[in-house]
Amino acid sequence: MLEAFKPPKLIFTAESKYCGTVEVYERQGKRWISVGDTAQSISVNDPSVTKRTWGKLADLLLAEKPEAKNVLLLGLGGGTVPTLLSKKIPEAKITAVEIDEVMIEVAEKFFDLKAISNLTVAHADAFEYVADQKEKFDAVLVDLYLGEEFPGQANSEEFLANVKSLLKPDGIAILNRIYYLPKFRVETDQFLTKFRKHFKNVKTLQVAGFTGFDNILIYGRI
Repeated sequence: MLEAFKPPKLIFTAESKYCGTVEVYERQGKRWISVGDTAQSISVNDPSVTKRTWGKLADLLLAEKPEAKNVLLLGLGGGTVPTLLSKKIPEAKITAVEIDEVMIEVAEKFFDLKAISNLTVAHADAFEYVADQKEKFDAVLVDLYLGEEFPGQANSEEFLANVKSLLKPDGIAILNRIYYLPKFRVETDQFLTKFRKHFKNVKTLQVAGFTGFDNILIYGRI
């Protein structure tokens, strides 16, 4: 059987109290994390990474805030985004907040997280972190999905206000939302209304996927 058509190999599985079953698959030297049949992260040597949400998020930050020196990422997953950012803006300080110790373990063991010299990982609740943090950032990137579930707290006015409070003048916030089913579109459109109350120059970027476009990146400045 040709290598490209062989089924992926399950190389790791664990139970997370936040995500449920977390699985790591590998095929042709490429790895990805699956949570509830949703790809949570992929290795950066996968050619598709630049066209998918992780690559588009990193490219959007580079296009909108190329001078960013201090970046906060809420939600680590397997570390796809910080790995990409470390290559694009190696001089920037990146802080990633992740509540799930299983995800941190997977990122370190299977996705070379510790090789990112300009990354600091905070094992913490993202909502508590943004409420208590005093440091200011040039950009805050939010990708808090647990499989296909977007935490209810991330929809709150309080959370958006806290994210805004962490940004330096002209700082940018970028959030990832799943958009490929009608229910996700309704939720995201409602969220967008709230987002516009806290940020200016709000724009969106559609990310192509299997259904035409699967995700939407929402971004704005203070």
